Formats: sequence, structure tokens, C-alpha cells
Amino acid sequence: MSIVQQQAVQELGQAREVRAVHLTPSGSELCDSDPAIWEIFLDAASQLTSSDPPKAGTFEWVGGGRFGHVYGLPDSDDMCLKVVTPQTIRSKSYNPHIRLPNLVTEADFMDLVGERLNTRSDGQIRAPAQYGVARFAGGSALLQQRIPDNFITIKSLMNETRDAPDIAVLRAKAETILARTRRALGNSILLIGLGDTRGVGKVVNAGNFFVERDKSTKDSDVYVIDLVGYSRRSQTRAATAVRLARHH
Repeated sequence: MSIVQQQAVQELGQAREVRAVHLTPSGSELCDSDPAIWEIFLDAASQLTSSDPPKAGTFEWVGGGRFGHVYGLPDSDDMCLKVVTPQTIRSKSYNPHIRLPNLVTEADFMDLVGERLNTRSDGQIRAPAQYGVARFAGGSALLQQRIPDNFITIKSLMNETRDAPDIAVLRAKAETILARTRRALGNSILLIGLGDTRGVGKVVNAGNFFVERDKSTKDSDVYVIDLVGYSRRSQTRAATAVRLARHH
């Protein structure tokens, strides 16, 4: 991305009271090919991180997790934005002293993971492209590739069935995806940054793996998301992995 384009992005941010804008390498390429997308992103992000957010339905709801909400990017079918503010934290996860997830770390780490998977997993396991993060007084927003609508998390498939054998098969599929992701990363330093892979009781976090709804889980392509984790230790390890990977 040229200096002129960097300045243009920063000026867009200043006009919307953005505290900082961070672009990944994928985001710099996007800025070169479609600079107008950043104005759309920053407009949406400034509203969604505001202390007086827009009413429900203003932006397309895509999904959410323990700490963030995901919305469709206006005028785009293949991009979305993840928003993290004190208001997006699930009530059972809320702690007044909690440290909000660092979306810059997440964007940089998952962008590198995506590059690695694209070259070592034959394209069947992918991570959505991560483009950049905008920080506001009320929170942060991450611009990223949107997973196609015909994909669903393995956790959601498990919630749709009450059949114990089916749940066991789906859980085994999630374990297989995790193992294949680790193999695709090989001996990469990125392995130390994998933090959000297991939950309570060391059960694999099936909410981080998307498969095609209309295919058997055996034949489906896969998307992996949010592999950093939200603990301070996980965030530190991921940030360290990014720094070391870029200087390797």
C-alpha cells in the first residue's frame, strides 16, 4: 500500500474519531484494489462501537460468541465485521475487570494461519482473510472475509441433534479438523499461538470449525476461526508467534 493510501485510510479514521487503524498484509492489498471499502467499514464500525449503538436490524446479524458480535458489511456479500465492546460480552462471561480481546492480535495471527493453511492443506481447510482493525473509544472492530452462508459450525450441528451417536461423530470430526490444522501448520512457530481450541473438560471447541451444511462432514470443506483465545496468556502467546513468524 502506498504512503498516499495509508494517509487516506488514516484521514478516514480521524473523521470518525478512530483512535487507531491497523491493516494486515491482506488488508493492504485490499486497500490497493478497493479503497472505498474502508470508508464503508469505518462508517459501520463507528456506529456499532458507539455508546448509543444503532437499533436492532440496522445491520445484518451474522453471529456472535462470548465476547463479540459479527455483522454483515453493508453493500458486500463477502465481508463482515466483528465488533467487540463491553456491551457485546455475554452476561455469564462479564467481569468489570475483564480485558477485552485484542482484535489486532487476532487479525494478525489468523491472517498468518490462513496463509499457511492455503499452502499446506490443499485448500480444504481455510481461515477467513483478515483485513484490518479500527479502534474507537467504545471498542474495536475487525474487517474480515465472510464465511459463505451454506457453512455452519459443528457446534450448531451438535445443538440441532439430540442423538448421542451423531453428537459423538460430530465431536470426532472437530477433533480431526483440529489435528489436521495442527499438521498443516507443521513446525511453524504459529503453533504456540493456538489458544482457543478446547473448552470445559478439554472438549474440543466445535464452535470454531465451520463445515458445509449440505455435505457430509467427511467431504466438506472447512473454515477455522478464532484460534487465539481470549485469556491474557493466549493473547500474549499469539502476539509472540506473529512477531517471530514475521521475522523468520
